[in-house]
Amino acid sequence: MNAARVSYYTADSVKVHDVLSWELLVLAHLNWEITSPTGFDFFDHLSARLPSLHTLRPAFTSVLHRIQRCRLFTYLGFGYR
Repeated sequence: MNAARVSYYTADSVKVHDVLSWELLVLAHLNWEITSPTGFDFFDHLSARLPSLHTLRPAFTSVLHRIQRCRLFTYLGFGYR
């Protein structure tokens, strides 16, 4: 259920912004770290099932690091070369 639906179910007595703020407050107090899954999260599971992938780990890691740097520099407004 998203914040807009919660707001709708409360007849808009609770604004979407308030719901989102409360969600962040709860996460902060519970010390939950929420991150998006990346390729790193899945590689070990896949390589456990396909041993031939073990040899690709160094190249895979290098490529993912380059992608992350590129996204960071783009986010910060710098060109990446």
